[in-house]
Amino acid sequence: FRAAWGARDNGILGAFADERLVGMCGFFRESRVKTHHKGVIWGMYVQPPARGQGVGRRLLNAALEHLRAAGGIRQVNLCVTTVNREALALYRAAGFRPFGLERNASRVGTRWLHDIHMVKRFPLRGNR
Repeated sequence: FRAAWGARDNGILGAFADERLVGMCGFFRESRVKTHHKGVIWGMYVQPPARGQGVGRRLLNAALEHLRAAGGIRQVNLCVTTVNREALALYRAAGFRPFGLERNASRVGTRWLHDIHMVKRFPLRGNR
């Protein structure tokens, strides 16, 4: 993964129970000079039996800590569908705030789904 993406600031974290993968969180740092201060959570999933046990929160916090430790990250962006109430609650509790709505972002069968774009900003102190 790192060889393909070429940066130590990118990764996929896994959560395991009884040696079985029950959740994952993927993230990367923008590579362009003008956007290098941004991180992105690009994917998050927790299997239904493992939900409600803090797995998603721990994965998200670990990804945020990894990005923050990279230095120079001022904000982290993500998208979540409007119908995913549990994920929205998790992201809000972690300090993410909405900044935009993308209508018809994806389609499942005949149903159109809308995405909420969210951002979490880090304080400037200690994160140059």
